[in-house]
Parts: sequence; C-alpha cells; structure tokens
Amino acid sequence: MKKPLKALILAAVFVALFLCLTPLSAEAGDYKPVTGEELQEMMRSGPDMKIIDVRDAETFKKGHIEGAINIPYEVAEGRLMKELKPTERIVFVCYGGPTGDGFAETLVENNYKDVYSLRGGMRLWKGRVVR
Repeated sequence: MKKPLKALILAAVFVALFLCLTPLSAEAGDYKPVTGEELQEMMRSGPDMKIIDVRDAETFKKGHIEGAINIPYEVAEGRLMKELKPTERIVFVCYGGPTGDGFAETLVENNYKDVYSLRGGMRLWKGRVVR
C-alpha cells in the first residue's frame, strides 16, 4: 500500500474513533467551520491567527496556505495544547475537513475560545498555495 493511502486511511480511522468517543453537544463554545473565502477574508482583515495544517509533512511541502504551520496529525495530539495558547485565534486545515474538525473540537473542549476549521480542507481551498 502506498504511503499517502496509508496516511489517509490512518486519518480516517482516527476521525472515526474520535467521533465515536466524543460526546455530542451543542455548546456556545463550539469551534466554527469556515469556508475558504471566509478564511481568506479573515487573513486579510482580521486579527492575527495561527493556521495549523495537520496533513503529513510530505504533503505540506508540496503546497500549503501561506503562513501555515505544519503539525502533522500523527503528532498533533501531543503538541497542540503545548504549542497553542487558549487566547490565540486558531484555524485547522487538513486534507478534506474531518481531521481538522476533530482537532478543533478537542481544543474547544479544553477551553480554547477562538477555534476554526476549514470546510473541505485543502481539497476545496481556492486561495494561494505556497511550497
């Protein structure tokens, strides 16, 4: 099995497990899904933010949103709360959306207030991509 396919399968398994083990709740503090257009507007006019790309390092190097920080999903769980502050504006980006959603939800559950996830991930991103 090729490496990207293994990575995709691993991500899907992680998301499925995460969704099964996470209680469903609709609280005011939920993360906010954003479209690519909304993220581009936030980047132009909003306060500073950290864009966290949780795709694998090889894929990240092939193209990512300008200014994004790569914290691959396989190490993200151990790094996110160590490297990100609850007061920061944080946007998660992944391949197609669900992995970013899972990490965004984890931060919200740990009292992070300004958390977003890019709808459709890089698959639907139409903005500038840098290498």
